[in-house]
Amino acid sequence: MAAWGYQLLYTDTELDPLIEHFHSDVIGPYWPPERALLDNGYTRIRFPYPRLETPPFFMEEQWQFSHLIGYLNTWSAVKQYEKALGQNPIELHFHQLESAWGNLEREKKIYWPLILYVGKKSI
Repeated sequence: MAAWGYQLLYTDTELDPLIEHFHSDVIGPYWPPERALLDNGYTRIRFPYPRLETPPFFMEEQWQFSHLIGYLNTWSAVKQYEKALGQNPIELHFHQLESAWGNLEREKKIYWPLILYVGKKSI
């Protein structure tokens, strides 16, 4: 059996603490409760088979700043924040993110750690 998902993106730049703050503190209360299962690396779910060790895996992409903003706008917690408070939270933090990005024409590497739960049934 295998279950997988991806966690919060990172860039290995000064953007990371801003994105972490935005994800956890600004829109954190607006994530659905199930999100915690992924954020905790599937460590709080009881699976029917013992977990096997897996090597670390990552998704990787080259993005411009507009791609980051578009992606953040897809987050369900952004939508819930906007619904509850009547304002897009990205707009409130746009200039901080833009400043941390630097040259808006320049692409940055974006990484997402993949979380895997691989279990094997005993024979």
